[in-house]
Formats: sequence, structure tokens, C-alpha cells
Amino acid sequence: GEDYYDFTILDGETVVASHPGFPADQITTYVFDTSALAEKGKAYTLRGELKNQAGEIIDTAEETIYRYDKPSNLNDNGEIVVDGQVFTPVIPYHTNITLDIPTVKSVGSNTYTTAIGNDAQGHLKDLDTLHEQGLKVILGMYPDMKPAGHSANIQNTIETVTLVKDHPALIGYLVMDEPYLHDTNDITSGHLEVTYKTIKDIDEKHPIIFCETPYNRGIWKEAQKYCDVFIIDPYPQSKQNLNYLEECVRLAKEASDYETAVVPLTQAFDWMGYLPTGNDLRYQIYSAYFGGADGIGHFRFRSWAEPFNHLWTYTDEDGMWTGLSSYAQNEEADVLNLFIYDKYPVLDFVITEDVGYILYVKGNTPYLIVMNKKNEAQKISIPLTSYNGKVSIGDFSAACVDMSGAPAVSGNGTFEVELPDKTVAKYEIKTTLPDISGITAMRFRDMYRHNWAREAVETLTASGTIPAVNENAFMPGKNITRGEFAMYLVNTLGLTAEGGENFKDVEPYAEYAEAVRIGKACGVLNGVGNNSYRPEAEITRQDFMTIVARALKLSEKADLTQFSDAGQIADYARDTVAQMVQAGYVKGNADGTINPRGNTTRAEAAMIMYRLIQK
Repeated sequence: GEDYYDFTILDGETVVASHPGFPADQITTYVFDTSALAEKGKAYTLRGELKNQAGEIIDTAEETIYRYDKPSNLNDNGEIVVDGQVFTPVIPYHTNITLDIPTVKSVGSNTYTTAIGNDAQGHLKDLDTLHEQGLKVILGMYPDMKPAGHSANIQNTIETVTLVKDHPALIGYLVMDEPYLHDTNDITSGHLEVTYKTIKDIDEKHPIIFCETPYNRGIWKEAQKYCDVFIIDPYPQSKQNLNYLEECVRLAKEASDYETAVVPLTQAFDWMGYLPTGNDLRYQIYSAYFGGADGIGHFRFRSWAEPFNHLWTYTDEDGMWTGLSSYAQNEEADVLNLFIYDKYPVLDFVITEDVGYILYVKGNTPYLIVMNKKNEAQKISIPLTSYNGKVSIGDFSAACVDMSGAPAVSGNGTFEVELPDKTVAKYEIKTTLPDISGITAMRFRDMYRHNWAREAVETLTASGTIPAVNENAFMPGKNITRGEFAMYLVNTLGLTAEGGENFKDVEPYAEYAEAVRIGKACGVLNGVGNNSYRPEAEITRQDFMTIVARALKLSEKADLTQFSDAGQIADYARDTVAQMVQAGYVKGNADGTINPRGNTTRAEAAMIMYRLIQK
């Protein structure tokens, strides 16, 4: 209980940053100012020491760290930018450049991953050829399944990057395929680090990319240290598993806290006894974008048994080519405008275990994309009402405008349709459109499972009251930290205070430092003892309610017996929880619980702050 952590950053043996005295009774997050790593690309040492009360070292861990700028061809959201605009790659993964390029382009492809060669002049020739066809290129750079920084490849990597780094067709370097799966010859022991450094020291503009398998999802967070764009290959292997892309994209985005672009590959070949149909391929694409994908790729469009030099010939096996052609010609532009470019007002966006749908307006016409996610036919009922209840569609008729063959629908206020298993259908809705002036594009792509908090989150982030992760993500399901909570509360209540020292474990450059100082000076934040606040620790719901009630000086109390788990509320929090319920700031859960010892999510915290400003 008296053990503690000391953290230091060293340049050789010189300490350039340090913070001692973190309590060691829990996992600790050390937030440091990256300006301490003064020289870009230089190796620094991050050292953590576990000490006892007498200052004796119990254990030590070290890691080499480097500072590099984000590639200049990526925006703050991690998306690829070409000529000042967000570029969404549609990739025929590992496509032979000798194929009929116009035909490959006809199914929406705009980016090639080139042959995995080791000839710099050959790479340049491929770039020139594809540039003439109006295509962008991700350069394949791992001959013999060894990373670009492997000793067998590093010289060619240096020559190639030096030669092609200013080529107009280049958008990134594909430096390895499934490195954590092909863990042979020490592939992952330093080679990815060397690869990243080698390329970044020559080219600061283009992202470093590799593909990793979902079999190793546990290492995705570690893997994304060594790339700027993350390709994944979550092949469903059966029609029953088509939702796998949505799940894997979401997990890959969460692994980087939504800072890295994720591009999944669809299964477009026969594998494990499963050959997708054209509609199955469409479903995979929608599943990926519903999960938050930043682009899409397809692999491989011929039998698994075919040699690599026959990839992506355009024979129509089981309708895959027809499905992809239909999607590219009739749906892709709207999908990108809806999910990537935020062009259309979104009335509602919901994903559950069984159903997914998005109701949006293009011009003056509403459209509905609906997915039956179950492995059996089901009747789906969707209220044609906006997420905030302010816009409702009355009488309507709707026709399917894709190749799914879904039936026409008509009704008043509720859309009801029976769809076969694992089906996605797009509908054009004919109706008298109500005033939608208050409805905007979906600001955060990760809010679909937290639609109940969308208005609160969008309102508070737009006013600067609470911070988002970036322009595309809020991470509503992530547990809020004590430091983030301080910002939410201080900004929402408009608290101010002059002077006063901060808690000893709050770094002055941390985003939340000023809010914590103000909260402490106002007597709202009391810390956890020993002049500590633990800003990076998560906060329980009862602690959250206790601090808010203290700040608001609430007094009237509700009867807590309405909650089945009221007996779990700690004695110190019982009055303040009752006060928050009485004031209407806390409603409890749909199952009749209040979950006092559970952690508070960012969406839950935003909802409570929104109620505060509405009172």
C-alpha cells in the first residue's frame, strides 16, 4: 500500500523529464510532455521504477521511445489527405498490375497495392503506370515476407523511398503483411521499429501501413505503434459471420483511441468452404462502414488455390463481380458521402445485435439503409423519427434501390419490412419531408450505439464545454477518467478560481490540469488523500454523483429503494446519490439499477452535464 512508481525519461543518462511518487496500488498512466523528446527521431529511454516506502527499488522496466510528427498526408483524424481533401482508399488488395486496369477501376477501385518487389526502379515504373490511369498507390515493400526494415530488405527500402517519396501517385508504404502472425526469423523483434524509423527519417509525408490479422486482436494496440494506417483482414469465413467486419473495425479503432485510420479487407474469394455472393460482398462493405471504416479493400476475387499472378481476374464467381459492380455504380458515392464526408443530415443511426439502420436525407429525399444482422429472416420495425424526437415522417412509400431485391414498403410513421438473413437494403422514401433544419450530419461516427446521448454530446462538444477525441470520434463507451471529469464539470458549471496549488500527481501540461486546479481551489475536488488526485484513474458513478452534488450544493433527497441495487451504494455516497436522483440529473438504468460502483462512461457523463445546463 505504501509502494510507489517513479517515472523518468532519459537522453542517454541525462534526465529530461521525471515524475515521482505515483501510488502503486493500481495500474498507473504516466502522461508526459512530448517536447521533452527534443530531437525528432532520436532514441530516448522511458524508465519506470517501483519503489517501497524506504525508496528501495523493487522492480524496473524500460522502453525506448521516439518522437515523430504525424505524416503530413494525414489529417488530425488519421485520414489520408490528397490535394487537401480526405481520400478514401478502395483497394483491390495485391492486384496484379498487368490486369485490365479500366475493368478493375469499374468496380470503384482507386488505389493499388503494388507487387512486393525489391527493385527501386521497378517500383517507380509501377507508380508511373498507375498514375497514368488516375490511380493512387500503396507501395508493397516486404519481399520474402520480411518487413521493409529487415536486414535483407533495408537497403532496397532506403533506395526506393528516396527515389519515389515525391511521386504524385504515392499515398503510403505497405511494409509487411500480418507481421504478428508470421512471427518467424525474429520478424517482430525490432524489425517493425527499424522499418518505421528508416522510412520516417527519409519521408515525413506518407504514412506507413501494414496489414494484421484479427486472430491477433490482443496485440492490435501494440501493433499500431509501428504504423500510421492499419489494414485488417477480418474474413468472415461463412455467411453467418458477416457481422465480423463491423466488430473488428470497431475494435481496431478503439485500439488506437480512434487516432489511426482502419481499412478492412472483405473476403472476396472462396475460403473455408465459403464463397460470398454479390449481396454477401455488399453486406461486408456496409458492415465495415457501419463499424467506422476509413476505406475498404477486397481480397482476392479468385479461388484461394489460384496462384498470385491470377488475382483479381474478373470472372463472375457466384455473382461477386456483379454485386461489387452494382454497389460501385449505384451505392458507393452515397456511402462515402454519408459515412466519410458527412454530406447528408442523419435523422437516426442505430446498431443493435440484430439490426442496423441509418435514416438520412439527400437533397429533399429521405433514404433508409437497413441491415438484418440475424442468421434468420426477421420482420424489422423502425420508427421514422429523428434521434432527438423532433422530426417525424408520416405517410410514406419506399422502394428498394439496390440489387438486394427487398420488397417495397408503405406506411405511416413506422417502416416495417421482412428481410432474409444477413441482408442489407437501401430504400428511397417518398413523403412530405418535415422541416429538418435542426438536423445535421452525424458528427461522430462512433455514436451509433449511444444515440440516446447524441444531442448532449454534439451540443457540448460544439460549444467547447467537453472535448472530443477528434472531429470523427467521441469514444462514448470509454470510461471517463478523473481528469476528464474535472474538465466536464468545471467547464459546464463555469467555475473559476485564482491561485492555489494543484495536486502533486497532476502534470502542469496535462489537458485537464487547469480544470483540476480550479476544482480543488473551489473545494469541489478533494482528491484521494496525500495531496493526490489520480487524474488518469477511472471514476465510479457514485463518486461522480458525489462530486457533482457537492458542487451544486444539493439538499433534497429521493427514495433510493426504487433501484434494485441501492444496497450497493457506499455509505459516504448515499445522500449525494439520492440528491442527484431527486434533482433529475440521474435517471438510473432501464433494468431498474443505478450501478453505483460501476464506472462512468463518457456518454453518461455528457448526458448528466447536458441536464445540468438545461436546468
